[in-house]
Amino acid sequence: MSSMTAKFSGLTHGNTAMGAGSEPKVSDKEPIANVEKYLSLGVAVADIPESVAFYAKLGFEHKYTDGAMTLLKHVGGFEIHLLKADKPHKDNLNILMDYPKNKFPGINHMSFSVPSVAACRDYLISQGIPIKDTRQYPNDPRIYALFIRDPSATTIEFENNSGEDTQFEGPFSSKHIGEIRPIDHVGIRVADPDDLELWQTQTRSSVAAPSSSDHRLALIST
Repeated sequence: MSSMTAKFSGLTHGNTAMGAGSEPKVSDKEPIANVEKYLSLGVAVADIPESVAFYAKLGFEHKYTDGAMTLLKHVGGFEIHLLKADKPHKDNLNILMDYPKNKFPGINHMSFSVPSVAACRDYLISQGIPIKDTRQYPNDPRIYALFIRDPSATTIEFENNSGEDTQFEGPFSSKHIGEIRPIDHVGIRVADPDDLELWQTQTRSSVAAPSSSDHRLALIST
């Protein structure tokens, strides 16, 4: 983050938003849509074949290419739609993540739940995928999230918010990515999280659903 004050809000599925202080914000307006789950995410990439090979290591199978869109699908059902970019990032620096003085709006990462972050890390390394960053709780050696980049510098997170699961019985494989739910959340950088929270709560309805359908948005600003 830059030296400016950063705001982070986790927006859960339904018409309730959790603010930076975890205080719920509930819209009093009737939602106009009944959003049940994440189905797909479009990702702009510089090289389609290279990206297909990369996402195959994460368990995404190439289903078909239709014009400018290449569809990949995970065994858990979630789809990634690869879209050919006009040109790669300059110096392979992600415009949404790697320029500390300029924070542009847009989806800056996707996150998958995994049963064991440590086992996921070992699997990714075995596939030749470098770890970009990790997160830990203060005074706790356990890793609860790690980050990688795809060949076009898009950030991907793998997390276990309850702390490292030492009871996980391996071996870890790509099918464990998104095993708990197809995708945990997407992170979106916005100009004003408060305004977007209200818009989101007014356009999505509450659905009584198990944790596998409790999808979130992480709203980030500077």
